[in-house]
Amino acid sequence: MEPKHSPPSSSLPDDPPPPYSSISQSATSAPGTGATTSSSAPKPFVQECADSSYVPLPKTLIAHYQLSYRNFYLGDESNKKIFAASFYAGVTGVGINRFCILIHNGPSAKDKVLAAAGEPYKSNSTALQFKSLINLSPVLSQENIVKTGDSTVAMEDMSALLLENGRTVTFPFSIFTERISTADTKGKQEDTNGDFHQEHFEWRMTAKDEILDKNYAHEYKLFRLQPPAAICSSVASDKAVAITSFKRLMSLTKPFRMMFVDVEAQYCPK
Repeated sequence: MEPKHSPPSSSLPDDPPPPYSSISQSATSAPGTGATTSSSAPKPFVQECADSSYVPLPKTLIAHYQLSYRNFYLGDESNKKIFAASFYAGVTGVGINRFCILIHNGPSAKDKVLAAAGEPYKSNSTALQFKSLINLSPVLSQENIVKTGDSTVAMEDMSALLLENGRTVTFPFSIFTERISTADTKGKQEDTNGDFHQEHFEWRMTAKDEILDKNYAHEYKLFRLQPPAAICSSVASDKAVAITSFKRLMSLTKPFRMMFVDVEAQYCPK
């Protein structure tokens, strides 16, 4: 099922957030989304997501904006339009009523949503928000889901944490992954054994003086948290599995990119 949203008038998204120097105490806790039966529980952005990508993810994904700013594309150097993405600011009262981004499972905004992320609740504040909600296709026996008719979507929480040094911000989250049984030399997934298990990850801010590519003002590295580390821990592996970079000012030329650097990892995201 595709999300049925009428595209509101175009609005220019804000610049990506700068490295933060502090976070309020209320923003430093990262509770799981938990049960979704409460009337105060956040609502999903879409009713369901595609259960897998229609193509293997390339090693590098680069964002390419267009003049409308409603939709943009994620691709690599050879194909700029592998995935379409839709941006909603939540200010027009039409469509999704809060800030979010939908990643579509194809090069068109009409393709089914692969994943969605944004604010758990609508906010009228202009302050930076440190809590995010992620929608994905659920796995069997997953608990944090929302069911609408025959459609089901997973609800994953990602909230900011401030490390003990008082300067480094992290964004921990959990996700179910599936072990790859075999893969060819080109990285194409051949077989999976259906063994899904929950893993914990953490986006960690890179200090400005450690950013190697100065064309990008902000950078975060993704680490797989090592067992028995949990979502409330910042003890991470010393090897990043991905790097995401943002330019300070809005640019139509590669304003954002993500590089998957752990090419030998025998796991793939659900």
